[in-house]
Amino acid sequence: MRVLFWSELFWPHVGGVEILAAQTVEGLRERGLDVAVVTSHDDSILLPDQGDHAGAPVYRLPLRAALASGDVDELMRQRRRVGQLKTELAVDLVHVFGLGPSTLFHLQTQRAPHPPVLVTMHGEVLRGGADRGDTVLEKTLASASAVLCVSGAVLDATRALAPEAAARTSLLYSGVRPTAAEVLAEPGIGNREPLLLCLGRFVRDKGFDLAIAAFASIAEAIPAARLVLAGDGPERAALEAGAASLGLGDRVRFVGWVDADQVSALLAATSVLIMPSRREGLPLVAIQAAQMGVPVVGTSAGGLPEVVVAGETGLIVAPEDTEALATSIASLLRDRDAMQRMGGAARERADDVFGWERYLAATERVYAETVDRGRSS
Repeated sequence: MRVLFWSELFWPHVGGVEILAAQTVEGLRERGLDVAVVTSHDDSILLPDQGDHAGAPVYRLPLRAALASGDVDELMRQRRRVGQLKTELAVDLVHVFGLGPSTLFHLQTQRAPHPPVLVTMHGEVLRGGADRGDTVLEKTLASASAVLCVSGAVLDATRALAPEAAARTSLLYSGVRPTAAEVLAEPGIGNREPLLLCLGRFVRDKGFDLAIAAFASIAEAIPAARLVLAGDGPERAALEAGAASLGLGDRVRFVGWVDADQVSALLAATSVLIMPSRREGLPLVAIQAAQMGVPVVGTSAGGLPEVVVAGETGLIVAPEDTEALATSIASLLRDRDAMQRMGGAARERADDVFGWERYLAATERVYAETVDRGRSS
């Protein structure tokens, strides 16, 4: 089967969706599928127009720049290029792996007859489109042969937004490629120093400002506790200023973006992952923590409670409740038996519910079913 994998941005751009997209392409290639990636350039990283990822060709076009410019000639030029690529690739299926501004070019180059289209909905894009009444979102859902949602929360919101597509919309939990076995063999979490971790893009939705505020009270009660924030983004300066204003000094460390191996090493030293999210689709970092046997203290936002089972694999508090967040974190740091028990339960559930091979096999099965329906219609 030949698949055009459409991704708004793609590795080495860093973010949960981008990392999952890269891993998914790798996994599908390993399973023998012929995958080609079409994505947009972004000014933040200079990349070649054509590259390779795990043997899959990656075509990068200046789609975002064309949209930002508003230049009609440039918009038409990129539209023709996308159409040419689709013709040249002659794929059996188009997989739109999350929506973004550049999806407009996919829509504009759908010409009958065309291969069936599978759309994966991630929380960030879903909320943005719903908030704006985005016609790109609505038209993409309407034209999709099948729609996959990464969490039950996203599934419910998608069906509410596009009830006419409900019968074609289903749930598929994302998987995360397992961590190296030697890292998983680290000593039990109950023996670790009280290290707290926030990991992800520094944007308001992640609520890392709430983690810093909660840590201020934890630091008084548990002097050995430390907080690490790994990632970057537009909120970094404000977060650093917030930590400084609370007098937390070197007890809060900002370590910037970390690669996959460093993420594993960080989690191997972490007691509790903090996810004080204001909004979520399906947080992959929570799955990574579970794979490593690290309990999560998070909020009830979006699909987070579908990863973190309250009282079993971690603790859940209401969004914006800094006091409850601090109390829950402190309770785990003081109860190492509970921390160990929840971490073990999290690892078992990650294997059962978010297993990597399960995710890839389900994706390949949906591909085959979507193509078969397209041929019979």
